[in-house]
Amino acid sequence: MTSIKVSEITKQYGLTVALNSLDLDISAGTVHGVIGENGAGKSTLVKILSGLTRPNRGSLSIGGREVAFDAPKDAREAGVAVAFQELSLIPDLSVADNLSMPNKPRRFGWLTSDSRSRADAREALAEWGLEGIDPLTPVRALSLAARQQVEIVGAIARDPELLILDEPTSALGQAEADWLFEQVHRLRERGSTVIFVSHRMSEVRELCDEASVLRNGRRVGVISSLTETSDDQIIEMMIGETLDRIFPDKLPAAAVTSDSKPVLSARGLASGGLRSASFDLGQSEVLGIAGLQDQGQRDLFRALFGAERVAAGVIEVDGEPVKFKTPRDAIRSGMGISLVPEDRAAEGALLEMTGRANITLPSVRRFTRLGWIDSKAETAAVTEVLDRLQISHRALYEPVEAFSGGNQQKMIMGKWILSGSKTMLLYDPTRGVDIKTKSEIYRMIRDLAAEGKSVLFHSTDIEELVNVCDRVMVCYRGRLQAPIVGDEISSGRILREMLGAADEPLPAKGTAR
Repeated sequence: MTSIKVSEITKQYGLTVALNSLDLDISAGTVHGVIGENGAGKSTLVKILSGLTRPNRGSLSIGGREVAFDAPKDAREAGVAVAFQELSLIPDLSVADNLSMPNKPRRFGWLTSDSRSRADAREALAEWGLEGIDPLTPVRALSLAARQQVEIVGAIARDPELLILDEPTSALGQAEADWLFEQVHRLRERGSTVIFVSHRMSEVRELCDEASVLRNGRRVGVISSLTETSDDQIIEMMIGETLDRIFPDKLPAAAVTSDSKPVLSARGLASGGLRSASFDLGQSEVLGIAGLQDQGQRDLFRALFGAERVAAGVIEVDGEPVKFKTPRDAIRSGMGISLVPEDRAAEGALLEMTGRANITLPSVRRFTRLGWIDSKAETAAVTEVLDRLQISHRALYEPVEAFSGGNQQKMIMGKWILSGSKTMLLYDPTRGVDIKTKSEIYRMIRDLAAEGKSVLFHSTDIEELVNVCDRVMVCYRGRLQAPIVGDEISSGRILREMLGAADEPLPAKGTAR
């Protein structure tokens, strides 16, 4: 069994101090949570423990022996395995090829046949409960949740002494999260030590033995009794202040149901796994879309954005039928339809470009004169967006990848705000961001609605739908159910429809189900 000790680790990027004399002690054979808002230093800690980067000073010991990693290979040889939130899989390769890297089977120094890799992958997937995933399938063809599961299996199949899970459930539905927890329990029984990085306090409470709270690159507390420490206490430790309310006020129901014609509608829309969707989205409305994994909601959002072919049905903008062949058609429609996608790293941002370039990408023509970009006007416009979203002005000249996941997500939303989008499709926009940034995004959504914008909002967090949306519709087996409105919007009601139990009688009070 392996204990972990981090002693006065410091890491700077230029003038930015990501970790500041961080100390961390993790007992052998335990599951240790690491929590903190975006920018607290969690990702930098993961990179150091995995050999992706070296600290400027400090020491690291594993199992009582001091180690120094110059590369990921060194960490792997020391028994460290990592499942990253931003997936390390190669999309165009098969599941088997991805799982066999970087240690592809060899015989006498030569690479073995692909059949050996496929057999090993099939065995690993079966051992860890993923028999349903074909090793020959290209990773690109898998859902985001399945890709995350493959990433996790790639780490745990090495039987590591130290397993690091970086926001592992951010792309998982409840069934997949249950699967993950089962595998973590198995690893703990084998004697592995696990570091669980997450923003989801309910999961930290359920899975972890204790948790360290990071703020500004330091550990500000260790929670040894997670069941006796309230969320408010933990949030105050994370952000250094109390958060009065997580969710903003909503408009009265009458303010969003008495409008005239809708701004965006669908009639019997079918696309991919979406079999039939009909809805009306009104001006100044936030319409929630709930659903378990792969129920058709992703295809709905992509079809409305022109990124997925419509097989049947009609999309209407301002009451007029439209056909979007590409996202450009949706962006340039009368409602300026925009999409914040499921996978921000792969689909939402150009990570190596600056925040300014990303934010002005859909609207750069506004700042172009005779083929030249008016840098002064562009900078002024982007600065205004950054101030509104509470993002550092560093984004004017630093790449998006240098920022936390929460700030990356806000920049993706910021580009559509700058473009003047009137209808925003937000697909799980708070995935993998901290509680403070989530609260900022909730308020941004309600502010957009108050300004007359319309929002279609999918979330895997039912509480978000209950507290942010004016109406909620559930996608079940490829079909949109009737809207839930007013006082009917509740976690229980939404969950029942997500599970297909809406038409079943409720159990009598006091009886088990």
